[in-house]
Amino acid sequence: MPETSQPRLFDTAHLNALFDAVPDGIYLLDPVTSNVLFCNKAAHEDLGYAADEILGHSVLSLQKDVTGLPAWELIAAEIRKASPFVFVGRHRHKDGHEVSVEVCTNTFHLNGTEYFFCRPHGTSACA
Repeated sequence: MPETSQPRLFDTAHLNALFDAVPDGIYLLDPVTSNVLFCNKAAHEDLGYAADEILGHSVLSLQKDVTGLPAWELIAAEIRKASPFVFVGRHRHKDGHEVSVEVCTNTFHLNGTEYFFCRPHGTSACA
């Protein structure tokens, strides 16, 4: 096989650069805990956070309309039944205001582990 100087498409640094170039927010969530495992630049900047700050959050801390793990478990079950699942809610911006969002979520498995892939779309900023 001939050698090439082109990077492998699945190289982590190149994937991060690719996802950061996407103008829409992208989140990868742990479906059990709702923890944010990854997000791109648009996702964390839309909420006023730095990249390292958002990884300490979850749906429970960022989404005003999901109160407690039992509520998250019900939503996660719906996502599994109807992937893609669309959820309308309000994200918490770091400075305190609300951001109305419509979040489209798909479930997928990689190496036997389930993940939720989420794409929020802002509907308007709330005061």
